[in-house]
Amino acid sequence: TDGTAKGETLLVTPSHPFYVPAKRDFIPALDLKPGDLLQSLADGDSENTSSQVEALELYLPVGQTYNLTVDVGHTFYVGELKTWVHNTGPCDLPEWPVGTKATVPSKTAVQELEVDAYKNLKAREVVGDGLEHDHIPSFAALRTAKEAELGRPLTELETRTLYQNATAVEVPREVHIAGPTYGGKNTPAQIQQDAADLCGAVCRDTDALRANLNKRGYDSRLVDETVQKIVERNRKAGVIK
Repeated sequence: TDGTAKGETLLVTPSHPFYVPAKRDFIPALDLKPGDLLQSLADGDSENTSSQVEALELYLPVGQTYNLTVDVGHTFYVGELKTWVHNTGPCDLPEWPVGTKATVPSKTAVQELEVDAYKNLKAREVVGDGLEHDHIPSFAALRTAKEAELGRPLTELETRTLYQNATAVEVPREVHIAGPTYGGKNTPAQIQQDAADLCGAVCRDTDALRANLNKRGYDSRLVDETVQKIVERNRKAGVIK
């Protein structure tokens, strides 16, 4: 904010440098802290500052952005408050582009029986917690069904996208292993059958999940809620009707 209590939000890459008079240097946005005072055009060469950092939020990417360096005019002023910045910065900082809001670097650990896209569960996994991400229905069935629909094999990118966005549930390893599609139990014949009837595959897999969880003493209401979430997410994704 400045003397007139104006404020603004600047969206920049984390390595974008802002001039901090107290440190007599350009500081990457990632290293700024709430309360830091920034130099602006109105300040001239004085040690006074009219811009103060109030909050910083880091975002995850939805597309690629880049820091660009030009041959002349390396410093310039940005925004309504004319904050002084530099167009080059340290090369050892991660280039996280602006995009979907997220909490970084801390993250909430994935929870048992949580249902989400595989990639979202994977992103919050905790090594050694004994939990695994179980696709329901199996990814093999999803891929086979999609290839049959398109009449061609999926590309590498299409395969990866399908895998990452498919519905999964977070379960203990022993529950995952006990499922009907784990490892060698998911035979080519079963994959073909499931691909031809994804709704039936979801029903069978969730019935098995319910039985395996109930056998291990899980609260039946929580189990039913988990199964319902799996069904609903697959329905919203267009996997089943």
